[in-house]
Amino acid sequence: MKDKFVPKFLGKKIDGKFHFDRGEQNRYNAYLYGIREGSEMFLAMGHKNKGTVRSLQQNRYYFGVVVELLSAHTGYTPEEMHEALKIKFLLVKRQGLPDTVMSTARLTKDQFCEYIEKIQRWAATEMGCVIPDPESVMIV
Repeated sequence: MKDKFVPKFLGKKIDGKFHFDRGEQNRYNAYLYGIREGSEMFLAMGHKNKGTVRSLQQNRYYFGVVVELLSAHTGYTPEEMHEALKIKFLLVKRQGLPDTVMSTARLTKDQFCEYIEKIQRWAATEMGCVIPDPESVMIV
């Protein structure tokens, strides 16, 4: 079974009601549209906190090590490599709707770790490029 990311839709409570952040309402509507009628679902709400999205340390490692190494290995620019990785690992297909690509900025810390691990496995097996674990590199 293919790994699935649980979508998160950001917003704020104002006057006792939930208000989506800019663009989030459209993402929510598109996601809901892609779910089969009658499907059982759950809704979870929580406070946005530092644990909700990837950390700055993860971000520095991703762009400074993962993307840089693969850019050098493939000849892509870092921006092209980042987009290619998102397409390869964060592509969302919904029946009857155009494909979309998830933003890495919306991934939780755990999801971002999984994303990086998938890239590391793919890079080693398919590209012959070993990406060191974050613990073994100094990130400034």
